[in-house]
Amino acid sequence: MFFTMTKKFDYKKYWIDRLELTGEKLTGVGHKRFNDVANHFMYKRAEDALVKVLDRYHIPLERSSVLDAGAGIGIFSGFYVRKGAKVTAIDLSKGALDMIKKRFSKIQTKVMNLAEPSSFREKFDIVHCFDVLYHIVDDAEWKKSVSNLARLSRQYIIVHDKYPYMGYQLFEKGHVRVRQPFEMQRLLKKEGFEENRSIPTHLLYVRPIFYPLVNTFPKLMYLLDSALTKVGFSFLKTSYVRVFIKKHL
Repeated sequence: MFFTMTKKFDYKKYWIDRLELTGEKLTGVGHKRFNDVANHFMYKRAEDALVKVLDRYHIPLERSSVLDAGAGIGIFSGFYVRKGAKVTAIDLSKGALDMIKKRFSKIQTKVMNLAEPSSFREKFDIVHCFDVLYHIVDDAEWKKSVSNLARLSRQYIIVHDKYPYMGYQLFEKGHVRVRQPFEMQRLLKKEGFEENRSIPTHLLYVRPIFYPLVNTFPKLMYLLDSALTKVGFSFLKTSYVRVFIKKHL
């Protein structure tokens, strides 16, 4: 995870301390208000949408190179490895990357801030960046981070991002800033990437009013979000998977 605060909040220390405190528990990288089971189903919705994106655009994974930018404890790094991809994981926390390496020895890891210049000279077929960009509250660092995603991608950028749904300003504080969809779209278009159709992930699941239900009946709320998406209630989305594809002129 990568983020900065305008009041010089020590984001690196925050994430390192948080991950060291929670270890491999999903509460370390997931929603702090959710228990581990609730976080599991929260990530399951995101994985469902990722699978749809990969299928819809016929994005091959076997033998493809994938950069997991802001990998945390490797929830999605492991997904790509199981699909046969060659994975590189980057994160601020060495401890988190060590957890990934312990479980997936084939994954290459590197401690890195996404907003800083990268030592990578190679490009990756897919740059995956889930639940990272909305934690970057500083505009300059956010723009640098988005530009780095483009610089490191050979063909695809897949992002899980928060959608600016009505009322989010009342609840999202501190290390979260939700931007309008066109802002990333405009930046990546300058870098030669076009956005294709996005896929909603969470509708009710991460709305604060439903937190007690999510923690008590996580699978039921997961199934409810899945069902509502299928029957056309995508306009309720609070987060979504976005795919950007490199234009080849």
